[in-house]
Amino acid sequence: MKKSRSSCSALWKKSSGRFFCTGSHDLSIDILGDELKRNFPGSRIAASNVGSLGGLAAIQRGETHMAGTHLLDPATGQYNISYIQRTIPDTPLVLVRLVRRMQGLLVQPGNPKKITGLR
Repeated sequence: MKKSRSSCSALWKKSSGRFFCTGSHDLSIDILGDELKRNFPGSRIAASNVGSLGGLAAIQRGETHMAGTHLLDPATGQYNISYIQRTIPDTPLVLVRLVRRMQGLLVQPGNPKKITGLR
């Protein structure tokens, strides 16, 4: 934990306390921003929600510190890795798996329409 905190502290000094996150929106980015503000007063995350591929493009152009992505490769069942390898293979980056989530549909109690999926 101390190593992570000192690494974050060094990055914060370089960025003047403002981190840019471009890509897909996820609630975890908001939570991360709240924790950053709590631990490093004066810091913040400025988010630009342009979709996962837009985030990867911004990383490649050097326009953002972080990119939120959730790109499923149906052939492998993995998220993000194959897209990074195909779209920005020569861009230096670190992939951090921040959250694991389950997606689904909310239906009325008892599922009166008997919805089982999407076509």
